[in-house]
Amino acid sequence: MISGGTAAALLLAVLLFIWVKPAPAPQIISQVRLFDESKSAVIPGSDGNGASPQHTLTALDARSSNNFEIKSAERFFFAMGFVLNHLSVGKNGAMKVKFSVEGLSKDGVAWSEPAEYQYQDRWKEFDIAKSLGSDAVLRAFHLEEGAGLPIAVVIECKKWEELSKWNGAIRISAQDLNTGKEDQVSLQYLVNLAEPAMQGARAKECAAS
Repeated sequence: MISGGTAAALLLAVLLFIWVKPAPAPQIISQVRLFDESKSAVIPGSDGNGASPQHTLTALDARSSNNFEIKSAERFFFAMGFVLNHLSVGKNGAMKVKFSVEGLSKDGVAWSEPAEYQYQDRWKEFDIAKSLGSDAVLRAFHLEEGAGLPIAVVIECKKWEELSKWNGAIRISAQDLNTGKEDQVSLQYLVNLAEPAMQGARAKECAAS
């Protein structure tokens, strides 16, 4: 038998536990998606020797499937996007954020694209936003200006030895260096590797753009 006083104390303890239970951290990374890389164009002036041109998109259409057939490092690229949220913004839009897109292998990281985010409108300066306009990027993510930071980038310029180790997993990480907040999202895609004409061929290095 539980007396009224004991029951009340137990109820108060339960309510106190619920009240002090910390809320989950706000999600920093959201709306991860692939774009159709067939809607692409070479960035003028990026292919001086014709070996490793850099690409941008001509439309932000969703990719119809999540499988990648890789025939060579020189011809490999894909386009993806995600939204960053709940980050600290300082005076004049200053930010201190790092994010990365990584292709994983069974042993760790097969390839990596790190980037720094130093001011609020940085997303407007990636190649896709410059090609299509910032309004087109906002529409692709169904965002109003200021409701999030929509990142749309092309991943390319990889070496064959990196791509051959990629198991299809992609990890997106973001960290707000001002607050210590961080978040990760992992996705699994399908990768089909074709034997390249020249396994020793090496693509030039370039950052996510």
